[in-house]
Amino acid sequence: SIWTTLNVGIWLAYDKASMLMALWAPIELFSVLLFILNFAFIYLFIKKTSIPRWLPISSFVLLAPIIFTLPTKFNITGYDLGECIAIEYQPLQTYVLFLKIFISLATILLAVYGYIKNKDKILRSQIRSLCLGTIIFLTTFFIAGYVSEETGNYSYEFYGIFGMVFFVRILINLIVRFKMFGLKVITGQILVI
Repeated sequence: SIWTTLNVGIWLAYDKASMLMALWAPIELFSVLLFILNFAFIYLFIKKTSIPRWLPISSFVLLAPIIFTLPTKFNITGYDLGECIAIEYQPLQTYVLFLKIFISLATILLAVYGYIKNKDKILRSQIRSLCLGTIIFLTTFFIAGYVSEETGNYSYEFYGIFGMVFFVRILINLIVRFKMFGLKVITGQILVI
């Protein structure tokens, strides 16, 4: 939600350089955080335990370069008035790209591990559905962001959101078909939506 709000804000503030810069600066942090939270979600679903201590610590270590460069020229180096876009620091963008690839591969490996390890057919079906939705979501999100960065046409980023619709559809299927989450969780989600 934060990433989407920032992205919509960028499109609405295209003619206000200071507002655009303020919205653009943290967007990669929330983009990478989305990948990390998806990994954590799959981990919790497969392991059925609490989050291990290593996950938030390693997440912070991976996010530290992004967090500490947010208000500096090592994140946003300037503003292109002709294109109405921020000029991003390329080494940080390369780091973000490799971080997203690394977390995506870790998520896929975790999903495959969970699928192979569990022998219960219902649980395997749930893992397969959830992981398929997650992989499609992250892949469309990643590809749309990558194409936007490479072409300079940031309207492609909106196509990444279509993967989110597919992911939510699979979650609804898991909730209805397998009663995956309890009533309290569903009620809380409805209030959030």
